[in-house]
Amino acid sequence: MSYPAWPETLPEPMMDGFAHAGEQPVRRQQMESGPDRVTRISSTTVATNNYSICVDEEQLAEFWSFYESAANGGADWVQAPMFTGNAVALHVCRFASHPSVGRLGVKWRVTFTLETSHQVIDWS
Repeated sequence: MSYPAWPETLPEPMMDGFAHAGEQPVRRQQMESGPDRVTRISSTTVATNNYSICVDEEQLAEFWSFYESAANGGADWVQAPMFTGNAVALHVCRFASHPSVGRLGVKWRVTFTLETSHQVIDWS
C-alpha cells in the first residue's frame, strides 16, 4: 500500500523542544517484595514527536491542503520525515494533534505532533 508523502515544497519538520517520546511495550506488576514483575505485551511501540515548520503564506496553504486531503484531517497515515532513533527518515505516521499556527515575523510557524509505530534506526 502506498501512503501520501510529505510535499517536497514544504520544509522538513524540525523537532520542537528536542523531545522524542515513546512508551514501553510492557506491563509492570508490583510484587509484595522484590522487584516488579515485567511482562512484554507488544512487539512494537509508538513514538511521538513534536514538530514545527516555518512557512510563507503559499506554503501554509499547501500544508493545510496536505493535512485536510492527504492526511484526511489527521485520521489517515502519511509518509513524513521523522526522527525515531538516530536519523531522520521517511516514516509511515499520522498527526496526533491538530496543528496550531502562529505568526513568526513575515512567516508562519506551524506546530504539530506526529506518531508512528514504524521506527527506522540506522545501525551502520
